[in-house]
Amino acid sequence: MTHRKRHPDELDPLEAALNRYSAAFPWQKLPFLHGIGGAGGHGGEALEVAVGMLHRAVATNEPLDPWAIMAALGIRRPPDGPRT
Repeated sequence: MTHRKRHPDELDPLEAALNRYSAAFPWQKLPFLHGIGGAGGHGGEALEVAVGMLHRAVATNEPLDPWAIMAALGIRRPPDGPRT
């Protein structure tokens, strides 16, 4: 399979999905996606899950809980409140 090189002005799939999501739900916090894709990230499968969930949220007009993508990837939400 060949991948075409992305033009420098084109957005990556995650950035494009986040832009569509934030346009569809301007009042909604963006999902927590630190570490997905790129160097040191969770890789291709995680990126596909994140992009797919964002697309589905926009298509169904149902915003995500900000931690929904991380939960789908098996990453636990940190506890609320100060650490002691």
